[in-house]
Amino acid sequence: MKIAILDSWFHWPPRGGSIRAVKEIADGLVERGVEVVLIVPNSGYRGAIDPKANLLFKVKKVGSFHFDGPRFYLECKEALDEIRPDAVLVANGNLLKPYMIMASRGYPTLLRLYAYEMLCLASFGVIYRQGHPCESDFIHSPWRCIFCPEYRHRVLNNSAGTEIGDNLRSYVFLTPLFHYLEKKSISQVSNFIMTTRYMAERFSPIFPKEKMTIIPDGVNTEIFTPKLTSSKDGINRISLLGRVSDPLKGSDILLRACSQLWPKRKDFMLTMTGVEKNQLRYPFLQQSGWRSEEDLSSVYQSSYMLVVPSIWNEPFGLTALEAMSCGVPVVASKVGGLPELVVDGETGLLFPPGDSSKLASKIEILLDDEDYARKLGRNAREYVLQNLSWPIIIDKYLVLLEKVISEAKDSRKIVQKSLFTF
Repeated sequence: MKIAILDSWFHWPPRGGSIRAVKEIADGLVERGVEVVLIVPNSGYRGAIDPKANLLFKVKKVGSFHFDGPRFYLECKEALDEIRPDAVLVANGNLLKPYMIMASRGYPTLLRLYAYEMLCLASFGVIYRQGHPCESDFIHSPWRCIFCPEYRHRVLNNSAGTEIGDNLRSYVFLTPLFHYLEKKSISQVSNFIMTTRYMAERFSPIFPKEKMTIIPDGVNTEIFTPKLTSSKDGINRISLLGRVSDPLKGSDILLRACSQLWPKRKDFMLTMTGVEKNQLRYPFLQQSGWRSEEDLSSVYQSSYMLVVPSIWNEPFGLTALEAMSCGVPVVASKVGGLPELVVDGETGLLFPPGDSSKLASKIEILLDDEDYARKLGRNAREYVLQNLSWPIIIDKYLVLLEKVISEAKDSRKIVQKSLFTF
């Protein structure tokens, strides 16, 4: 079996969890005897791979000086026709995904959804409008989306960002054309890979349900592993990791919750990545810089709990998964796909999104009862080992690939038979 993976911004070392996931999937398939070729643009940080990187799969870089959707489409199509894979997996792409899908025509194609990029034009596809999760989508209401304040704020007003460059150079501003391209590309997909049941429900108005398969992200349980540590001087670390500068991640809610607790107890410190200058006034706050995967596991291991206070509908919740794998209890907003990972009272605690008082009470429950916190952490680790380690997830990918390839062969046989039937 030969598989091609299309990814518009793979690089190594990675800057995000979705890149690590692509590597884990590709390496895992190779270990099971599958030939895997990753097609990635050779443009700036895209396609920049450390020569010392231990990649089991082949990498084919396309292009050099210019990068946009139409050009990437042509280069991917040429590369695929040269490789002639049995199936294509479309991975990271954001608004370039329609071009990548169309380049895969003629091959069984799997589309892996990380967020709402096929529903929302804003960077990462946030589906958020005027302070609330948005129920619209680009397929059914393109003009509502193109005039969305969140879209203008995240894309049109951020000309220095890499996403805006891709969006404009890929002609997304020509809404009727891009809208047609996205609708056309959806019809070309053999199977849509969703990370949670919530995501499957959210996409059900535009994707055929019979073509959707739920395969969660996995975690490397050998790197993200428990390491029992005791608090230093009775101070327990509460961690918030990821793109915390994004207001949709809810860092201000966690800061308010900790501010409520601080006057009556000073047995905790809050560690956040990417602390803003105006946040340095909080006496309980410590800043943590961006960490590699290996360093990241040590942050989890030294944490008493992880908080995921998002106010947008998180598609999955990678930081929650990594913390759970390290045996760390998670306190998370009851939004999006998070409740499918964090089962309230079993593998963590949930609170209503945006409610800092409820969040403070959940944090206090764990601070007051270390045995209960440890129990939740042990349950979380066991759940991950049984359901979300990468070997288990790779098996699911392999089964789906074999199914899609087999169905494509059967379909071709039917077509060939009909051609010779009179």
